[in-house]
Amino acid sequence: MPELKLGIKLTVDEIRSLITREELKLPKYAAPIINLANRFAQATRPNIVGKMSELIRECPYRNLEGWKQWYMARYPKAIENATKKLWKCSRGLEKSLMK
Repeated sequence: MPELKLGIKLTVDEIRSLITREELKLPKYAAPIINLANRFAQATRPNIVGKMSELIRECPYRNLEGWKQWYMARYPKAIENATKKLWKCSRGLEKSLMK
């Protein structure tokens, strides 16, 4: 994968602290199940949320707040649409497991 050079270097912990104020504590196996449901639902595909590698280059802002406003102006329903797709798929997985 080619390296994207924007002059910004953040660690995973720094990104996590910017995204959430509290540490997310999920039950055991919850994160892998959510990731699997997302793969099945294809909720974060470019046709749903946009092609992030291109959007990051296009965004004129170099801070999280600027990015949020810019992204939401371009894709106002993206998070809602992705969430709905993921939720529907996760409910389907749950029903399958309960049979």
